Amino acid sequence: MYRSLSPMTVVLGNRTSFIIFEGWAEQRRFVTQAMINMLNSGDPDLKARTEQEIAALNLETFPSKGTVPQPIDTNLLLKTKYFNLTFSNQDARVIQLSELDSARLWADAAHPLFALHYQSFSYANYQTFCSVYTARCLRPGFDVCEDFSKLGLNGTWSPSVEWPFALTQWSTLSDKDGTVHLFASLNARDPRAVTMIGAANEYNFHYTFPALSPSIELRVQWRNKVGPSCILFVLKFKRFGLFRR
Repeated sequence: MYRSLSPMTVVLGNRTSFIIFEGWAEQRRFVTQAMINMLNSGDPDLKARTEQEIAALNLETFPSKGTVPQPIDTNLLLKTKYFNLTFSNQDARVIQLSELDSARLWADAAHPLFALHYQSFSYANYQTFCSVYTARCLRPGFDVCEDFSKLGLNGTWSPSVEWPFALTQWSTLSDKDGTVHLFASLNARDPRAVTMIGAANEYNFHYTFPALSPSIELRVQWRNKVGPSCILFVLKFKRFGLFRR
């Protein structure tokens, strides 16, 4: 979340409210101009660091060579050097994770790992939050605290909902050293999550299972966020706790 340098007035139906977050288009223009300025600064070190950052932001989500597309009509079973895994074909979460050497179970369908949840907040959510944490500030006349309770939100469509995402494609890749990769792409099941709530249009997962260590690495990228910034949200990965059997 980004705090703007000056309040923005957003017309919500026939009501007007102030928000403290810049629009995504404005943020993108600011960042784009900042990158141009750094590339043209004349400082070779700054230019090199900027180019590295830009390259990191434009990683190829699905490599064009060597990947093996996987069917999305069934769960994916994957065996790496250290683990047996099952990924859900609903949203690419890990629904089974066990060690090869000991058969110890670390995750199952009731205790998944890396489940993507995108939740929007309602006016009632903010009122509950303020009544618990800023109760003294809800008295009339305290503009800052009343603004924090999102005046005007009560007249907008802002549901308290967790928006589900659906798997659209995935593929695997094995390196020569035995490292295994899984690439998965998710889209919102309900287009309103993108057009009205502000979710990105696409979320890409890159799982890596290194050959040199019994570990899991996950990189998440989201693209094409075009929704409004006046509706706030939380993006989180639900982790129900590693457990042993």
